[in-house]
Amino acid sequence: MKFKSEKLIIANQTKVINYRIQVLLKPQTNIETQTQVKNNTLPETDEQSNSDLVQ
Repeated sequence: MKFKSEKLIIANQTKVINYRIQVLLKPQTNIETQTQVKNNTLPETDEQSNSDLVQ
């Protein structure tokens, strides 16, 4: 019985660690996007390239 509860503890700790990693990674993508906007280096979307063709 003790072995089973230790497995559960490890599983719960793994979930917590994975969640924390996701939370840490999310703001990073926002920072990258903000930097791209500031430097005007955002990848072009289809809509943008289409509007260029129309003009």
